[in-house]
Amino acid sequence: MKASTCLRLLAAIMVLFTFGHTMGVLNPPAKGPAGQVLDAMRTRFQVMGFERSYWDFYRGFGWFVSLEFALFAVIAYQLSVMSRSSARAAVPLMVTLEIGCVATAILSLMYFFAAPIVTSLVAVVCSTAALVALWRDARLAA
Repeated sequence: MKASTCLRLLAAIMVLFTFGHTMGVLNPPAKGPAGQVLDAMRTRFQVMGFERSYWDFYRGFGWFVSLEFALFAVIAYQLSVMSRSSARAAVPLMVTLEIGCVATAILSLMYFFAAPIVTSLVAVVCSTAALVALWRDARLAA
């Protein structure tokens, strides 16, 4: 499979990850034990001159993660374009993207549930396939 195809698939998976994560941030559980935990997180306290709560941190970090998944998608798409003209130049950035995908999969396995685990493992498969294809193309071009 071509590196550009793998990278576009990875970009689509990251868009899906972004969407799913953003929906989780926007629609936290409101009832039951999870809702009770979130209610307790709304207690406010002083942090470096600001009044914040663990709920604020939860939401803020949730938005950070959504933003980072969106950036992964953009980078994967940009690499798909770059891979067609300069596989050798794309390899270092692809290695960085691969490390990010593997780290996301490890964290998903350690702390989350089926949807992010499966999505992150599929992302690792796509990023690994793209990296292998880029290495092959870079060697052929040399």
